[in-house]
Amino acid sequence: MRQKLLDREKRLLILGITLGVVLPIVVLFLPVIPTKEIHNEIEPYERDAKYEVVSATVESNWGWEPWAGLDYYVSTVIVKNIDNFDATFSVTHNIYYNPASRQDINPDEKILYVEKVVSEHILSGQTKSSTFTFDYIDEGQTGHPADYYLLEYTVTPSTVIDQQVVTKQRIAYRSIIEILMQG
Repeated sequence: MRQKLLDREKRLLILGITLGVVLPIVVLFLPVIPTKEIHNEIEPYERDAKYEVVSATVESNWGWEPWAGLDYYVSTVIVKNIDNFDATFSVTHNIYYNPASRQDINPDEKILYVEKVVSEHILSGQTKSSTFTFDYIDEGQTGHPADYYLLEYTVTPSTVIDQQVVTKQRIAYRSIIEILMQG
């Protein structure tokens, strides 16, 4: 009986020592404590290419040209690509009659004479002219100065894919040892 009691005490002692050693090791090394991690990632995103309009004019030209006729006009919009990426820019030339130079048009009225869309591929940092040549045909009259027309334009840039740094958070589980070692 005494032997059984000693064997039982030995087993309990071994179990106690094992639990006393193993349990703290498991508690110290098992990742069970939630911690917040913050990290940065680079992600792509779409945006319009950046540009600036250098100038926009309508000029008259007198004389005959095979592609334009007797009297013709040139609408020019100069666009500079100020982006880091090459891009295509579409310029919509809207040519209106100028009410200030015509007696027969109400000053508050806008009458569209002609519209044309011209697209140009412009390298980063470069400038290009978007030109549109149109001839004058209005009740058989010719010889009007360029201010007879008003130019309105819109520039539509293409979409470029850029990259941005995004800060993200996540929950990570760590052990007590990891937390103590990281400070």
